[in-house]
Order: sequence, then C-alpha cells, then structure tokens
Amino acid sequence: MRFRDRRGADCSLLFLLLATTFALSLSPALAEDEQHPRDSNTILVFLDCQGRARSHCDFDHVRREIQWVDWARERRDADIHLLLTAERAGGQASKYDLEYIDSSGPDGTSVSLDFISVPDDTHAENRDALTRKIALGLVRFVAESPIADQLRIEHDTDLEQATQTSTDDDPWNLWTFRVSASGSLSGEELQRGHSVSGFASANRTTEQLKLDWYARARTSRSEFDIDDETIVNKSENHRSELLAVWSLGDHWSLGGTATVAQRSFDNLDLSLSGGPPRHRVQRLPLHRIHTEDIDISVLDRGRQQRLR
Repeated sequence: MRFRDRRGADCSLLFLLLATTFALSLSPALAEDEQHPRDSNTILVFLDCQGRARSHCDFDHVRREIQWVDWARERRDADIHLLLTAERAGGQASKYDLEYIDSSGPDGTSVSLDFISVPDDTHAENRDALTRKIALGLVRFVAESPIADQLRIEHDTDLEQATQTSTDDDPWNLWTFRVSASGSLSGEELQRGHSVSGFASANRTTEQLKLDWYARARTSRSEFDIDDETIVNKSENHRSELLAVWSLGDHWSLGGTATVAQRSFDNLDLSLSGGPPRHRVQRLPLHRIHTEDIDISVLDRGRQQRLR
C-alpha cells in the first residue's frame, strides 16, 4: 500500500509540473497580446498555412514584419482569411498560392497571388520574399481603411539591382562548376574489390543562352577465389551529356541535347545520341528556366550504338 501511495503522489507531482510548464509557456504570448491590444482601425488577418506550406510558414516572422495589420488566432474572428498553399515546381523550387478571402464582406470576395521560390536563394531570402508578397496582397484591403494614411509605397532600387546578375562583377563569367570523386576498397580471405567514381559539371545561364554539361564515370573490380580458380568481375559505366538552349523571346526557346555513353554491363562499347530541336513553352524568362516550363519534343531521338 505504501508503494501505491508513493506512486500516486509521484504522478500527481509530475502532472502539476507539466501543467505549470504549459501555463508558463503561454504567458509570454498572452502578455504580448495584452501589451499590444488591437487597434480598431486595422484589419484582422488569419494566416492559414495548409499542406506543404506548413513547413515553410514562419508566422512569428510575418507578424514581426507586417505590423500594420492585426493577426487573429481564430479564423472566425478575422476580417481577412489568408489561405497559403504550396506545391513543388521544377528544379527544387516551390510555388506558393496566396488567396485573400474577405470574410467581413457579404459576398466573400477573394484575391489570389502566387510566389515561386528561387532554389539558389537561402531559406531566409525566400522567407523574406514570401513575406513581401504577403504584404503586397494585404495593401488592397487596407487601402480604404484609416490606417492607409500611415502607409507609403517605396521602390527599393538596391534590391532590384541585387537580383540582376552582371558579368562585369563575376570573375567566373557566370560559369558554375562542380567536381566530386569517391572510392572504396574492401578485402577478405576469399574476396577483394575496389571501385572509383567521379563526377564533373559546368553550367552557364544568361538571358540569351543556357549551357549545361555533365560527365560521370564509375569503374569497379571484384575478385572471388573459388576452389583453385579466381573469378574477376569488372564493370565500367561512363556517361556525358550536353544541353544547349537558345532564347527566342520571353516565352519561347529552342535547344537540344547530345549524349555519349559506355556501359560494360549492357555490353555497350559506345552509344551516341542527339536530341532533336526542342520547343520549350515557358512562363518565365530563360534565366529562370529551371523553375517552371513545359517541354514539347518533336521527332524521335537519333541514336547510334555499337555493341562489342
């Protein structure tokens, strides 16, 4: 009986500690709300991040950066329901859909905007760009409110110039390179082996031309001692590909690919293939071709192979 009483007391103490910790965690948020009571002249916005967008929403950052509206904790209390969703785009980019639903109006009108992240930008840069897009969409709803007189529109020329790549300031002349190599070595009493692989790539993208080249190679050798015989297994796999795309305007470009390959596993001594002219329908300029595009290939790929 003493053991049971002691266990019950321990459980009660643990529950009390958890309840106290939970209450203390809520106190900063409640204190912040008391220190910043709602201004009746501002609109109340509820940020609703759904699906994939949940992992990219930084509510605290948005709240700190956009202080000329109030942020609701419940959707039913808000004047504007901001629904934010996201989906994958090409080249590891993300496309965000922002829908501003006017909950205060009788007809529930809505406004939609979209934002596409840049894969080469950092998380903080994409977060700031998304926050600016959110603020831009909210301007429409505060334009006729008393708070509108306290806002002003600015054009950040430094930000615009920073996003424009200049070949004069780039010592690599817009070329990017990547090189990697790896290997392994193993050995036992009756078997041993090794493998070596390498990869290299070069890329250059301008408003007029996109060049993308890569090459990879892998060689492996394994030996197995069975009775008085040694069995050797060798494998080689090499491949190189070049992509070239020329701009034909803001929405069209023309390009093709050329590939050279060799695979001992398929008994393929040499494989040459060339892509036909390819029409590319783009929603973005050439320098953002990796984010969203649709390829329409015409004709069959020409291919020449030589077997051993």
